[in-house]
Amino acid sequence: MPFWPLLLAILISLLLTALLIRLSAWVGWVDSPNARSSHTIAMPRGGGLAIVISTLLTVPLILQGGRPPIDPWTMHGIVATLLLGLPVAAVGLMDDRTGVAPRWRLLTHALVVLTLLLWLAPLPGLLLAQGIAMPPVPLALGLWFFGVAWVNAYNFMDGVDGLAASQTLFMTLSAGTLSVIGSPDTLPHPITALMITIACTSAGFLWFNWAPARIFMGDVGSTWLGFMIFALAILTVREGWMNFGSWLILGAVFVVDTSLTLLGRIVRREKWLQAHRSHAYQQAVKKLERTGHDRTQAHRRVTLGITALNLIWLMPMAWAAQHWPSYNMALCMIAYLPLVMIVLRTGGRPHRND
Repeated sequence: MPFWPLLLAILISLLLTALLIRLSAWVGWVDSPNARSSHTIAMPRGGGLAIVISTLLTVPLILQGGRPPIDPWTMHGIVATLLLGLPVAAVGLMDDRTGVAPRWRLLTHALVVLTLLLWLAPLPGLLLAQGIAMPPVPLALGLWFFGVAWVNAYNFMDGVDGLAASQTLFMTLSAGTLSVIGSPDTLPHPITALMITIACTSAGFLWFNWAPARIFMGDVGSTWLGFMIFALAILTVREGWMNFGSWLILGAVFVVDTSLTLLGRIVRREKWLQAHRSHAYQQAVKKLERTGHDRTQAHRRVTLGITALNLIWLMPMAWAAQHWPSYNMALCMIAYLPLVMIVLRTGGRPHRND
């Protein structure tokens, strides 16, 4: 895998993000505080567009240097992923600019995820336990539902400086590492190259998004990254490098926080489609601010805390699920248990002053 295109990917992402910061007010990409926001002043948004563009510009250069030569199926999957990511990014960009009704966003995501699954059929299997696999039809329906939910979960969790970009770095680099550990010949593979490219472009954006953020990712970046990671999960499992349990563990923070928060709002009969600050990570920021930390410190502590949890707990558990695939679902449940306890303790109904 050539090294210089990776540096180019970081550089282009840095330059595009800096340009978007300068142009945001002129083009109207400014995020004013609302009921979901963890910030108190207007900020440039739509910075995720830099990740999308820089990835599309540099991934062909990186793929050209991949060895062995790209086989037809791999090219088939990569082309599908990149093409289907475009409508996701386009709808996210429109939502950042003028707003898009939730039903149209969900419809777009549902159609794109369904098309991806049909394009990549037959889908990889899901081993529930020793000798027990999920039937193909329920698996396909479950992947469709989860894919749409995951794209939106990535958007919901993009509310603290640096969190979504840091999560992208963790998931892509961890998945690449686990793949190489299991199959060393995957290092120059085009799918691995795509993962590393996304990590590099996200790192370039993170330079400006780290607390105190100078620009926000916006829906254009968060939904596109959510879709790309879902597609990479399907591709790597299809290649036999990883299993679904390992991917579920790597994404556990976003899955648990989003699921329990949404369930809690439904149980409390709150308008769960409206903007809110009920997520555990948002409540953690508020609690830190109430104990004397300023906004920047609170955002940094939450993002660093989640990153530490990812590296210390979830990465080893994902490796275990990869190493013992017959027990990957059991290990997934074990990995989720402390996160469920943390979210239930930290999240819940927002403070009266929120």
